[in-house]
Amino acid sequence: MTSAFAIMLAIPQTFASRFIRSRFGDEITRIILEDLLQPVEPAIRERVHLRCNVMIREGSVLKMLAAYPEKTDPMGTVSWNIEQGCCGLAVRRQEPVVLNLIEFQGKPYDALLDPEDELPKWGLTREQWEHTRDLGSIVSIPIFSMGPSPEIIGVLNFDATGPKEEWLECAPDIKEQFFKRAMVVRRVLGLILMSQKTI
Repeated sequence: MTSAFAIMLAIPQTFASRFIRSRFGDEITRIILEDLLQPVEPAIRERVHLRCNVMIREGSVLKMLAAYPEKTDPMGTVSWNIEQGCCGLAVRRQEPVVLNLIEFQGKPYDALLDPEDELPKWGLTREQWEHTRDLGSIVSIPIFSMGPSPEIIGVLNFDATGPKEEWLECAPDIKEQFFKRAMVVRRVLGLILMSQKTI
């Protein structure tokens, strides 16, 4: 664990009610995301255009809170709900989901339609597909609130233009290490999201 990462983990626990509930909550989240990707070799991150983001849940809607290095939808015009995409699947299953999209990468929206009922895969709309059709793999991890009755309050997402084998499974034990690190981070993000929801 890098020193920067350790500091970021300590900040929410130390200043939770005062600091995280401020406008700096989003920036702290972005810094955590940036550090989270550091263990992946820079050359690999660049080759597969690896990114990560955090979504906050508001009822059935999932809204992007922060991203690194940039958002899939910079203008924030595309909305998501728990019935759509890998992020929605993670919420419904209440567990991490890994999807390989190479079979559909770069193809038109019609390629997602089931030949029998014409329903699109993962419930995606045409607009959503236009913003994600270049992706080759996605990992979505549900974020839970803390307390006696935890509930899903957000999603931690990773996406890349390459298949999961090129970054998540590119070396022995890397997948296990990745998820161990992500599980720790999602606890911190859970605290941040809980504070954001009370603003």
